[in-house]
Amino acid sequence: MSKRYKAFISYSQLDKKWARKLQHALENYRVPAGVLAEFDTDKQKFGRVFRDDEDMSASESLGAALEGALDDSETLVVLCSPNSAKSAWVDMEVRRFKSTEGAKYFAVIVDGTPNATNADEECFPPALKVKVDEQGELTDTPDEPMAPDWRKDGLRKLTARLVAGILGVSFDELWNREQRRTRKLRTLTALASLTLVTSVAYISISTLRAQNNEAALQLIDLSQHAIRDAMSDRLEEDRGSNFERALRFSALGAYSSILHPQQPKAEALLNFVNQRAPIQSLLQGHRGDITSAGFITGHNRVFSAGDDGYLRTWDAASGAVLSEHGPAGEVLALSDSGTLAAIVYEDEERFYLWSTTEHKKVAELTIPKLPKFASFSANSAKLIAGNPETEEVGIWDTATGEKFATLKLAGAKPISGRLTADGSLASVASLEDRVTIWNADEATLLQQFETRVGRDQVLEFTPLDSRVVSGRRDDFYVFSLASGKVEGLLPGKVAYSADESKIAVAVEDNEVEIRNSADVELLTTLRGHEDEVVSLVWNDDGSKLLTASADATARLWNTSNARELARYEGHREALSSAQFNASENVVLTVSEDSNMRTYTAIAQASPMQKFELAGHQGRVNSLFYDPTNHHLLSIGRDKTVRIWDPQTARQMTVIEGNPTYGVDSVVYDAAAQRMVLTAIDGSVSVRNSVSGTEAAEYPVNQNTVDQRLLFTATFDRLATRAVTPNMGQAVVWDLTSGAQLSVLKPDQEQFYDITMSDDGTRAVSLSWEGITRVWNLDSGQQVAQLQGHAGLIESADFSPDGRWIVTAGQDTTAAVWNAESGEEIYTLSGFSGATLRVKFSPDGTLLAASNSDGSVRIFDVINGAEVGVLLGHTDGVNHVDFSDDAATVMTAGWDETVRLWDVNTSLELAKLNFETSIYAAALHPDASQVAVAVGEEELSLWNIERADAQQATLTAAQICAPHTGKLKGALRRITRGDIDAAPLLAERVDEDVCSRYGAP
Repeated sequence: MSKRYKAFISYSQLDKKWARKLQHALENYRVPAGVLAEFDTDKQKFGRVFRDDEDMSASESLGAALEGALDDSETLVVLCSPNSAKSAWVDMEVRRFKSTEGAKYFAVIVDGTPNATNADEECFPPALKVKVDEQGELTDTPDEPMAPDWRKDGLRKLTARLVAGILGVSFDELWNREQRRTRKLRTLTALASLTLVTSVAYISISTLRAQNNEAALQLIDLSQHAIRDAMSDRLEEDRGSNFERALRFSALGAYSSILHPQQPKAEALLNFVNQRAPIQSLLQGHRGDITSAGFITGHNRVFSAGDDGYLRTWDAASGAVLSEHGPAGEVLALSDSGTLAAIVYEDEERFYLWSTTEHKKVAELTIPKLPKFASFSANSAKLIAGNPETEEVGIWDTATGEKFATLKLAGAKPISGRLTADGSLASVASLEDRVTIWNADEATLLQQFETRVGRDQVLEFTPLDSRVVSGRRDDFYVFSLASGKVEGLLPGKVAYSADESKIAVAVEDNEVEIRNSADVELLTTLRGHEDEVVSLVWNDDGSKLLTASADATARLWNTSNARELARYEGHREALSSAQFNASENVVLTVSEDSNMRTYTAIAQASPMQKFELAGHQGRVNSLFYDPTNHHLLSIGRDKTVRIWDPQTARQMTVIEGNPTYGVDSVVYDAAAQRMVLTAIDGSVSVRNSVSGTEAAEYPVNQNTVDQRLLFTATFDRLATRAVTPNMGQAVVWDLTSGAQLSVLKPDQEQFYDITMSDDGTRAVSLSWEGITRVWNLDSGQQVAQLQGHAGLIESADFSPDGRWIVTAGQDTTAAVWNAESGEEIYTLSGFSGATLRVKFSPDGTLLAASNSDGSVRIFDVINGAEVGVLLGHTDGVNHVDFSDDAATVMTAGWDETVRLWDVNTSLELAKLNFETSIYAAALHPDASQVAVAVGEEELSLWNIERADAQQATLTAAQICAPHTGKLKGALRRITRGDIDAAPLLAERVDEDVCSRYGAP
């Protein structure tokens, strides 16, 4: 007989975010075609996974509910960390499961180390290390499972490993089929995106022609479409020009909408443009590939050389060409400072040093045969160069142009050479797969080692000159100068941080691994690029890494938490490199589209002001604003409820909860100065919300176990959810008298959540069995059962008038129902993963549905039509909240970000980045403020500075500013292409859209 769950996830509540991700990954995993295993053949889904979401640390036993779930699970998956190793609860679950005959279990490491010498680093619970007898007692027989490390494998490969193990199939076979399926899906997605971009362009033009009386609104809409087109897919031919067009349209739209009712839409658009398209300038002029480029130290300038034979110096801010020389020779090397270039003139058979600041040749270098490679020392004092045909390498003094050393290779053919920062040591790689180390001043051989080199080799000294990295493709050897031995082999392009404490390695699957250089241990993985990573550059303190990719983007990362800090887009083709100019906060990208671009390295700060709320001694579990007085309420693990004045960030009242179990949930009736507190033992207490004194108390229902209390929004009724060994029930009380009004009793299943209608007459209950029931709270009778979802329901919400119910399911759909009859009105689809949260807008016209893939979709309630998609989160979104006017949406996700969105445009207004889990978030009803609880004690308010029409105009002026803006020179002019997209601009070709903002 098959069991209900494929797997039971055992974990510490402190590792909840890992458990949620794994549950969704497993339940939404579709077994590739051709893999012979037992699963739902209609959908090829892996199956259901049980994850207990309650904090049961106060209990002394598992309880019948969890024991039943364990017994009804085919396998156990233990998330191993120092948290779970210390959790008695996890240990009990492991003992219970391993005590059954034929138990099949797996371990996954998310933190810590197995069998660590330091007890604080141990990640295996005691019961996982040894065999367990039939009574659940530990024996002396070792019995450790194989434990893949999530940090090394990543979620995708880890999920495949677990699925293969649980289904009993070959991992290699399953993984190979998964890889083939992924490649096929990427191809189909790219083709679909290209088709979609074309369709959107046609729709935007058609809409434009139908609304000739709304010129300002058209310009804003056109700019929105241009941004979406530019971001949609790297196959889009006009990616760069779409960004530029969006900038022009947004500037025009801001000016036209100063007195226009759509001005807030222009504001949202302009904020988006500033944050997402931080292009300073387009450096355009080379014909053909750019062979060398870099910043010139001490100047906000860029030097470049191309295979068109031209050398150019550019102003990094404006993109203007400051000097040009050509046709010239081939640039073999550019110094780190960008002030010197080594150039070969084949026609003249000469080898020169070129000054990029003086724009002239400064020395001619003598060499038997023109070099094929060259490199400067970091201090620019020396140059090394050679040719494979001569079997020797020369070293020059760049100040005098004199050769002072010749390295004789004795039969070897040199193909690359490097110098240490001070030029004292040289390394030379040869075609014979050998790297030699030399004293550069005395030309004496010091060391050598064997390596794979080849003509496409890489040869570099590390920043502190302690090692040499040499290799090609996916074989990169690290050679220690101190020991004279090869330290290790790395599987991709390598870059060491300035202090050599960390290594960045570009590996397969377009990922970058950050490793500890001491033991090459994996620290974190950077994921997001869609094609090969071709360039890695660290900042000075090793906290950030700049990557460039063949997906036509460069990205800036926080290497401690793998967060993407900024993305630099606009190129039409693959990038060949990206560089920092830290002093100017500028990034330079070089592309195979023959163009360079400069960007503001770190985008401007979001328009939000932070205030810390100090008081809670522990994690804050939930937050909400009082809808009457707009006070902020916080519920903490320190067993208190605190009321705050959000205008002054001052604590007003502290209410002490249950001394043993704290506070599980709160109802706050500001008008009656009444607060109702509940605890997980079922106790209910009514307090005065000003003084905190107890007004009434309801006794615990002794016939129930592990109660949780949920309340209506009208503050006149409350319901308790009871979980017993065989059934669940909810009790409805009258708050005034304390009398029990009714009891909701389902057939057999257990409630895990109840949502009330605003008028307090109905409730919808969600169960572990996936059954959704609608109840009349006066009679306690079921009035409808919502049938249609295939699997567990994640959340539900009533419309403000109580007529409709929306549900979110793990089956990748959301559905809207008639609350009276239970009839399904329509299904909302288009999600790629489980639907997590659903929320009606306060006016009942819109609803938002979040997805485990990070997207949030906005729907029209009347017809179910999708009216917007909020794209930006990189992981599931579990908090969604509308402002009272339904114009703004707040979202918070597992990617540790909180974001604000404009509902009309679907554009991101602001983003808050955190480096730890977000436990609670709330949006002020007027969207003027966001409250966020993260980590163990941090609670903060963020005031949102909303721009008025004048500020929107100033933002547009920033776009046009001559030195810091994004529209430069010809980019400010209306083009024929703009007119093709927007006929209302006819007869305005070449008009300067920035002239009205006072920009010269």
